[in-house]
Amino acid sequence: MHRATGEGRDMELSPSRRTQRGQAMVEMAIGSLVFITILLFVIHFAEVSFLSVKVTEAAHSALLEAPGHKLHEWPNDSSPSSAAAERAGQDAAMRYRDFDSRTTTNSAGVITLALTRTDGMQVSCTQGGPTFDPHPVFTSVAYRDGGGISCTAQADLTAFRIPQRVAQRESGGFFQAEHYRMLPIRVCAMGRAQGGNCTGRLTSMLDDWGLTGSGESGSCPIIPDIPAPCPLNLPYWGMASSVYGVSLMVNAFGPDFSASRLAQTVVGGLPLPFFFGAENMFWMSAVGEEAFFGQPLPADSMGGLATMGFKGWPTSPGLLPPGLNWQAIPYPVSYGRRDSCFLGNECP
Repeated sequence: MHRATGEGRDMELSPSRRTQRGQAMVEMAIGSLVFITILLFVIHFAEVSFLSVKVTEAAHSALLEAPGHKLHEWPNDSSPSSAAAERAGQDAAMRYRDFDSRTTTNSAGVITLALTRTDGMQVSCTQGGPTFDPHPVFTSVAYRDGGGISCTAQADLTAFRIPQRVAQRESGGFFQAEHYRMLPIRVCAMGRAQGGNCTGRLTSMLDDWGLTGSGESGSCPIIPDIPAPCPLNLPYWGMASSVYGVSLMVNAFGPDFSASRLAQTVVGGLPLPFFFGAENMFWMSAVGEEAFFGQPLPADSMGGLATMGFKGWPTSPGLLPPGLNWQAIPYPVSYGRRDSCFLGNECP
């Protein structure tokens, strides 16, 4: 029996009031259990969502890194692209072994958050995905479709520090319904796991056969009067020459020697005395800014360019001296105004 003193009289709580107070205490206790349980799982699944995004990020990272590796060896050798895809996956797995590419760790170990833990992430890339399907005749001699790249990533996430009594009935839990099986959740870079396997993949085309590196990006000056490969950039010359050769054979009626015959008929000789049919040969000059876009030529003792004080002719975008071709002057002027900004945009 509880008593309370008020206004000089003993006040006794009625049985109904004692029942209400007891019911409120029970409801508060049960409600607290429900609230704490919900809060625990909200935190756990929030961590699962965060780590799932990191798994997708790792696959994207590998996909974007692969084009930075060597992808081909001209001509027609795309085998380096396969090694590049595998290496990109391995590098991404190393960067994201702790789910944070901004840090470096020597050992993966077990990664623990507030209520979730994982033993690391797996990232892998292989050749596959979309292809660019080069022309079977004109470009196949120079470009080979080595396939795209396909990447995936996965990780197993497990609930941690969630009291077993609250969650599972089999462990003597308070609630009669099972809330959550404490089994690992396999998260994938793309889609959901099917039968425990991540089948979704990120894909992209790989290698545009662009010419890069010191062996493929140098100037290609022509050898005057000799249709020979330029010694400074054989890959560039060979790639262009191979496509030209195929085009010459399949277009119109193939090689044509009418110009050489005409020269023999009219003047009794050839422009190049030692070479009949020079009009069908592949002539190429690609000189860059390191030579001021000027193709050097030997001095002409019979007149011509040498008599005008210019022993060379320009290549695109054109760098002609005044007086030789006034129409080409806008090219060097525009080039000189480019500064160092991308596509001629104003510098910040």
